[in-house]
Amino acid sequence: MAGRRPDCFRAPFMKPPRDLDRILPPLGIRCDSSSYAAAAECIPSLLPGYIAEIPVTEGTDAAGKKIAGYLWPMHEGKRVPQDYADLAVQVPEKGAFVLADHTWHLVEGRAAGVLAADALKQNLDNTRQTLELVLDAGCSPRDLRTAARLAS
Repeated sequence: MAGRRPDCFRAPFMKPPRDLDRILPPLGIRCDSSSYAAAAECIPSLLPGYIAEIPVTEGTDAAGKKIAGYLWPMHEGKRVPQDYADLAVQVPEKGAFVLADHTWHLVEGRAAGVLAADALKQNLDNTRQTLELVLDAGCSPRDLRTAARLAS
């Protein structure tokens, strides 16, 4: 967020260094989301160094294929909004469903490059629909900082 020191971290490519618990606290980082967990186990926890770990949700879709809480496959035409709502309901009530995105994926495809206006509109519509479906499934929106307070 602009004007505020970051206090949450996600390692590039979800590959955190081994001594994360020693690196992050002196930087003021209190929350990490650099791991994946099965939907049923997506419960915030505390790592050594009092770092809250909020894993990115993984599960299987209706066809039995692996899915994670990243929206880029949808932006690439490989997923539909309902897939993410189906994943969200697999997370226990005391858990945290992490839904993640990179903003550039909305406007640029990995293979296609910069998207035409109609493809961009479709990505925006799909993102809105995904969020609506996840909310309708009973999820309450939180940022990582707030979800970190659930860690024990």
